[in-house]
Amino acid sequence: MDRSILAKLLDTWGAFLDAGLPSLVFVVVLTVSGRDLRLSLLVALGVAVALAVVRLIRRDKIGSVIAGVAGMAVSALIAWRTGRPRDVFALGLVINAGWFVVYLVSVLVRWPAIGVMIGLARNDKMAWRRDSGLARGARNATLLWMAMFAIRLAVQVPLYLTDHVGALGTVRVLLGWPLTIITLIGTFVVLKASVGSDAWVALRDDVVKVFTGRIEPRRDDAPAPAAAHSTPASDPADRTGS
Repeated sequence: MDRSILAKLLDTWGAFLDAGLPSLVFVVVLTVSGRDLRLSLLVALGVAVALAVVRLIRRDKIGSVIAGVAGMAVSALIAWRTGRPRDVFALGLVINAGWFVVYLVSVLVRWPAIGVMIGLARNDKMAWRRDSGLARGARNATLLWMAMFAIRLAVQVPLYLTDHVGALGTVRVLLGWPLTIITLIGTFVVLKASVGSDAWVALRDDVVKVFTGRIEPRRDDAPAPAAAHSTPASDPADRTGS
């Protein structure tokens, strides 16, 4: 993968790191304060808002910023209503389970989610299905994302059920942004291997647009794609919890 593409992915999906930090702060304050739930939730919300302000100043995507603050706010509300600190992590588990089911169903009906997103980015919902290599790559890439969601659930659900709040906070960070970046890189590798180097030149911009909402400037010596597209696909970062 080109370094410029990796840099854009790290920048675009860096919001996942932000999403995990308030939860980690929550655990630290909860421990230090003698399990003062109210104080821990307020500090975590404050951190989420502060990170959102920083991202707004940097002119990051407003959707990601709003999703981060709203997610923490809803998680805090759930924990406050139940009185159980572990429920700060309940929303993230539900979101991951939901996306795992969506991606699984997409594979079972032979419309893998990654292929659908590529079709939207290309303004041609069927083109990827007519290319056997790309269809195979889209299926394998979708399986990678399913594996990411499954790993998160396999590790976090037992910790949630046994009320290991401290471990949940740490694991959420480790299995959030870092695992997402690994999955993104794997997606690019799988797609390139499936379509071949020549076809990848034309496909690359569309895949970058799927995961960042931006077009990666093409090198002068690289042939232009067959057609230009102007409508970006929706950013999966706004839809994936950790």
